[in-house]
Amino acid sequence: MKISIIIPVYNIEQHLEECLDSVIKQTLPEKEIICINDGSTDDSLMILKRYQNRYDNIIVIDQMNMGVAKARNKGLEIANGEYAAFMDPDDYYPENDILENLYKLAKEHDVRICGGSLLMLQNEKQITEFDDFHNKLKFEENKIIQYQDYQFQYAYQRFIFQLRMIRKNDLFFPNYIRYQDPPFFVRAMICAGKFYGTAKITYAYRFGYKALSLREEIIIDVLKGFLDLLILSGRYNMAYLHANVVQDIHNNYYQYFFKGAISENKIIENIMAEINREIDRSLLMKAGSSYQHMPEFNYQEVKAQKIAINNLTMKLKSYPYVFIYGAGGVGKSVIHYLESETDVIISGVAVSIMNDNVEAINNISISQINKLEDYYEDAVFIISVLPSIQDEIMKEIVKRNIKHYLILSKMEIEFMYWHNEVG
Repeated sequence: MKISIIIPVYNIEQHLEECLDSVIKQTLPEKEIICINDGSTDDSLMILKRYQNRYDNIIVIDQMNMGVAKARNKGLEIANGEYAAFMDPDDYYPENDILENLYKLAKEHDVRICGGSLLMLQNEKQITEFDDFHNKLKFEENKIIQYQDYQFQYAYQRFIFQLRMIRKNDLFFPNYIRYQDPPFFVRAMICAGKFYGTAKITYAYRFGYKALSLREEIIIDVLKGFLDLLILSGRYNMAYLHANVVQDIHNNYYQYFFKGAISENKIIENIMAEINREIDRSLLMKAGSSYQHMPEFNYQEVKAQKIAINNLTMKLKSYPYVFIYGAGGVGKSVIHYLESETDVIISGVAVSIMNDNVEAINNISISQINKLEDYYEDAVFIISVLPSIQDEIMKEIVKRNIKHYLILSKMEIEFMYWHNEVG
């Protein structure tokens, strides 16, 4: 057997047949397809059994729901192939000769890992060009690459992995609900040392069609995955991977940290403290990372923000009228937060100059500030704009002799923004 394709399946009936068809049509003759039904409650198991009855190289394992990591590890236990490939049941191989080509290249160049470029699908829109952060999802040429020169952690599904290497080094997917793939991928790459990369697209990855959950147990597992990568990149002196992980946390996963901080979950707090300890600023400097001077993920600061916002909302209740001054992104964040998280009643939105195309936000009317003079004495106006234009708004406040106003700090603005993002 040349390749074992391992497919964990959970409630994915809408895409499963397309996935299975793309695997079955692969021209590589000596392949087995291992499908682990992980407690699906839809028709996924019925589809798997129908395909199993039709094709003798499909193995179906039905188990109670134990998570995708255990399902993949189960597949690795029983696989008979020389190499293992991993397929997610909502994805597919875009061409029929992919596995055959990867196997031939792996044998020809005597490598334990071989893979190609990624095709991403967002609402069926095809993406094959990537930003700087994701540019390693694509190979520009066909060649052997040292992992020390690559140092990337995503889209392991576009590769095949020598099964003997996996078993000899006791490689497995950590039992995380989410973010178990990158630690496995990086460990495998470190064990292999090098791989063969081909410019050919070898995997079609579908994303963006289902909402991501921010349950606290998921947050904990994602953070554990990041911690694994920081430890590995530090241990093996991989500066670019280290910087890549830190950048990823800040730019794409900050909401996980924030959610844990506002919920005051002690497990998340402890993991974030470990993450802060494992961040090696000398490696960030070596990588030339702009994040080498970043502040730590400050758990106590978010708690202080939460207290400040609670004090703010209590203060607002002492006024008969509350107006939000600013109808931009900050103003919308403030409105959303106050309406969803407090019982503060917003009387209206004030602006310096009316936009003829917008008359209300969340059914709260917008008025030009000079039309609200009846409220100058009694109402409180929350200056809800970016710090860079707060002085401009203050001139209007002073000019009109408005008695009560509150200027939101950068900290308070950020808190309400992120609270809305993770809510």
